[in-house]
Amino acid sequence: MELRKEKKSYRQISEQLGISKSTVSLWLKNLKWSEDIIDELAKIAKTKSRAQLKVMTEKRRQQNEARRKEAAKEAARQFSGFLKNYIFLTGISIYWGEGDKQAHNGLVRMSNTDPMMLRLFIKFLKEICGVPQERIKLWLLLYPDNNEEACRKYWKRLCHVQDSQFVKTQRIVGRHKKRRLGFGVGNLYVCDKCLKVKILTWIDILGRM
Repeated sequence: MELRKEKKSYRQISEQLGISKSTVSLWLKNLKWSEDIIDELAKIAKTKSRAQLKVMTEKRRQQNEARRKEAAKEAARQFSGFLKNYIFLTGISIYWGEGDKQAHNGLVRMSNTDPMMLRLFIKFLKEICGVPQERIKLWLLLYPDNNEEACRKYWKRLCHVQDSQFVKTQRIVGRHKKRRLGFGVGNLYVCDKCLKVKILTWIDILGRM
């Protein structure tokens, strides 16, 4: 009881006295002041957990920021070496015009109705950025009357991708439910925060030339 009044948990008491937690629980059963300590210990644990989570979140933020800065520096160092490479220039030009340029969402993504444009950008991702084929994902935006299997075959053939790279297809919902595009819209993405930083850095450098 003295240990409990020192706000020791059942586990701490059992370890200190060399008895089981069930025995500790039996001895302290139905003692109102002991039950109040349970709530107090829970509040203390919750406060500690929040503090630890805050520290971990800040540490993760700093690590991510350091990685982004290093990615930007690496992109700047690589730029001049890539400048005469037509795949590089084509890739960043396509992304400049068609890609998602939000800096901190970590998604390299773009959409187009032309599979040839997506195929060229995939070539850029693989040959310039070193992205493995399986990390490049593709999903289709289709009208309700588009045939999904036929559309998948179309994009697969022209973009040179595999079935495993496709993720869930989405359908256009609204007033215009009839097909406006024979094979829908191709949407490509890669989850990579550092790659996003590098591509945006290359676009920025090219824009300032």
